[in-house]
Amino acid sequence: MPACKCALLMLALAATLAPLAARADFSDDYVDGLAALDHGEFDRAVQALKKALAARPESPVMIRVEGVPQPYLPRHFLGIAYFKLGDCTAANAQWNDAANLRSLGRLRPLRAQEEQFQAQCKPSTAKAEPPPRAEHDSQPAAASLPSPPVAPAATKSAAAGKAPALASASVPPALLRAFDDLMAGRYANAARLDVDAVNGANVRFQAYLLRSAARFYLSRSGDASQLAAARSDARAARQLEKSEPDERVFSPAFRTFYASAR
Repeated sequence: MPACKCALLMLALAATLAPLAARADFSDDYVDGLAALDHGEFDRAVQALKKALAARPESPVMIRVEGVPQPYLPRHFLGIAYFKLGDCTAANAQWNDAANLRSLGRLRPLRAQEEQFQAQCKPSTAKAEPPPRAEHDSQPAAASLPSPPVAPAATKSAAAGKAPALASASVPPALLRAFDDLMAGRYANAARLDVDAVNGANVRFQAYLLRSAARFYLSRSGDASQLAAARSDARAARQLEKSEPDERVFSPAFRTFYASAR
């Protein structure tokens, strides 16, 4: 083959592969950003998600994250990374961007999470007045002492996986074991949780949520057959309770998957 034709062929091949390489690059950066969020490395998450956003600013309908189809939401998660770093201005800029609002679409739970974080960013204008004290009291009145912290009620927690919420005698042992297995990475064990063996709407919600997460993580580890079961469990959990998975327990990838499971 003449040298000129060979060069033209190489250029054509390069032009064909360039978009594929770009897509791989933004996918890798996006996945790296989600992983950094999972591990609390928020500076690294910002850098990775900014790179993904620069390479692919507009959101495709879905993207495969470690083999699992997911909505591509770089601005949503970049905003969370900024929020975790205490930069509310940058977080709000990402969340309120028109492209992010379009990307969220019908994923109302994720928008509600953004609005919750935005509310936390607003400084409170109310100042608590100190309680009155008697002039001759040698000790502060009992009413002026701070109240002891109250543990969150399990029935109001979106995190079936919050340890304080599960450390109740009323929680079935099978649910506690599944939680421990999930936290320890024993996903196959957690996925075997028998939801039919537990009673009560909230307990069943927690069981479905834990099992959905376990099956989702198994699907990311290569067992693609678990994905449909994870989606079915997520839908069942939603029918029982409208709470969202706790960000302190469940990964961004699973929370996005859960929000999109309709």
